[in-house]
Formats: sequence, structure tokens, C-alpha cells
Amino acid sequence: MLLRSSKFLLVYTGQLFSLLADNFYLIALPWLVLKATGSTLALGSVFALAAFPRALLLPFGGVWADRIGQRRIMFVASLVRGFVLLGLAAFLAQDKVWALYPAAFLLGTASAFYYPAEGSIIPRIVTSEQLPSANSLVQGTTQLLGILGPALGGVAVGLLGGEDTLLVAAGSYALAAIMLLFLRLQKTSVAERASFFSQLTEGIRVVWEDPALRWLILIIAFSNFGFVGPFFVGIPTLVRETFGLGAEAFGTLTAAFSLGSLGGISLAALTGKLKIKGKLAVIAMVITNLGIGLLFLASNFTLSLGLLIVAGIGSGMQNILLITLLQLRTPKALLGRVMSLILVGSFGLSPLSQFLAGTFAERFEVKLLFPVGAMISLAALLLGARWIIRLEPHNQATL
Repeated sequence: MLLRSSKFLLVYTGQLFSLLADNFYLIALPWLVLKATGSTLALGSVFALAAFPRALLLPFGGVWADRIGQRRIMFVASLVRGFVLLGLAAFLAQDKVWALYPAAFLLGTASAFYYPAEGSIIPRIVTSEQLPSANSLVQGTTQLLGILGPALGGVAVGLLGGEDTLLVAAGSYALAAIMLLFLRLQKTSVAERASFFSQLTEGIRVVWEDPALRWLILIIAFSNFGFVGPFFVGIPTLVRETFGLGAEAFGTLTAAFSLGSLGGISLAALTGKLKIKGKLAVIAMVITNLGIGLLFLASNFTLSLGLLIVAGIGSGMQNILLITLLQLRTPKALLGRVMSLILVGSFGLSPLSQFLAGTFAERFEVKLLFPVGAMISLAALLLGARWIIRLEPHNQATL
């Protein structure tokens, strides 16, 4: 049983607290921006300021995860994010709106180091046979918190205000750091005497020499370009400006996407421990983009809720199928670096996507964001679908 492993339990509990904090501040932050500025351009700019350093520094975060250990990186990053939110809440209480921008930059920087470590720590504490189950449990819990977290975050913003909700998120990051204090891991085989640059280029070489991984990063990059801006800028704007609803409705829509993702994760688990199918991942990506694109036709809150559940189902399926397969293809000593490059593909175009989404929504009807974004994602998938279909696990010697 995974939960009988003290190492897995500590990592799992720490991730729970970190995810809860993420969900709370991702509801509070855009609401505070819109409340203070009333501008989608400002909202897109804040998200872009967080996404830019995250995308730029992710490869370095992957090297450091392999070099000094995932636990240390996750511990420090959790503390930094907690202190940043404490400071932001204090500045906003004094109506210093400018603090949103440096805070977003610092949060993005910390996450650039946290995410590669988080994405590569699970294969270090479980066996290869347990890995699919561990990923399903972690991702399933992520989506469950994605259902409860945004809804609770919306209620918290409504009852406490955005600033106090940031304080709750800061406390949750602190609890995540405390869990990691008790975790002890053996050092990896990475030679610390090797230069930082050589370790960075080694991870790039592994991805470059694998055509399937190389194309997958490109597909992920452009798919996220079409998804991130419409989701994080378009949905809160849709709720506030088109439907005329409050933060609770925004949190509910975000939770609906996570509810669908939880269902998608459950469906992916039915494929069996190592029966990872690229074709199923492609189908799942199509479902995700159809759900997002059809938001253009959503005339009310209820229809939007249903479409986001459908999009979430596709998202949950593709995440489990692709993450597990990628981990099984990568040597453990290189997990941090390879996962960081995958994350660069995920986040690299996010700043531009969010900024352009904010600019687009200022000039045109916000609903147009959704089909435009979906068409970009589907075009990328059409070009590279055959490479995803070819993805198969390497033999166990690579583990």
C-alpha cells in the first residue's frame, strides 16, 4: 500500500497543502486584480509576469532538483511562496496595487524551481510497478482539491476578502514546508562535481535524441498557448462581465473543470498499470479542446459548467497517460531535467498567451477567445499526433 510508505505519505501530504494554497491564491489573485483595476489587460499582464520567469528558469530548476535534491528545492520554494503572499496581503491592505506585479514575478520564479522537483520526486520514492498507481493517486487528489479548493477559495474571498484569503494560502504553504522537513531521501547518482552547464545540456541531449519526446514538447507548447490565456483570463472575465456573477461562480467553474479531470483520471486508470496508449491521449486532447472551444456558444452559467466538465475529462485522461509514460522513458538521475523541459513546453508560451488573451478581450467579445484558442491547440495536435501515438515505455533498464 502506497499510503503505508512514510516517504510517500510525507510527500503526498506536503503536496496536498501546497495544492490547497495554489487553488486559494489562484482564485484570490485574479479577483483582486479585476477589483483594483477593472482591466483584463492588467489581469493578463499579472499572469504573464508570473509565467515569464517560470518558463525561463524551469530548465535551471530541473538541474538543481537533480543536483541538490527534490526535497530541498520543494521546501525552500514553499517557504518563499508563503512569504511572498504574506507580503502581498500586507501591501494590498494599504491599497498598494503595484505590489501585485513584483509578487507575481516572485511567485513565478519560485514555481520554476518547485514544479520540476515535484514532478520528479514520486519516481524516486516508489517502485516502477507502483508508479502508475502513485501518479493516479496524486493526480486524482490534485483534481479533488481542484474541485474543493476553488469553491472554498471563492467562498473565502466572498467572506474574508481577497487579502485574508492570501493569508490562508500562505499558511498552507508553510504547512507544506513542514511536511518536507521530515522527509529523508538518498542522493541520486548525479555527480555534483560535474558542471552545472554539462548537467543542463545532458537533459537537453536526452530529449533531443528522442524524436517522440522532442515533438511532444512542441505539441504541448502550442497546445498550452491556445489553452492558458483563454482559461485563466477568459473564464473570470466571462463570469464577471458577461454573466454578471461573483467570485463564488468563478470558483465553481474552475472546480467543474477539476471535477471532470478527476473523472478523466479514473478512466485513464482503467487502461492498466503499463498499458499506456498514445491514441487514447490524442483522443483526450481533442475532447479537452472541444469543451473549451464550445464555450463560445455558452449562453449561461449552467452550459459553461457542463462544457468545462467535459474539457476536464479530456485533460485528466491526457495528463495521467502522458506523465506516466514520460517518467517511464526517463532515467531516474535525469528526471528533474527532463521533466523541467516538458514543463518549459507547458509554460513557455504562457506569458504571451495570457498577455494576448487580455489584449484580445479588451478589443473583442471575450467569448471569441475560446474557439480561437481551441483551434490553435487542435492545429498543433494535428501536426504532431503521430508522434504521441508512437510513445511507448522504454524497458525497465532505463529506470
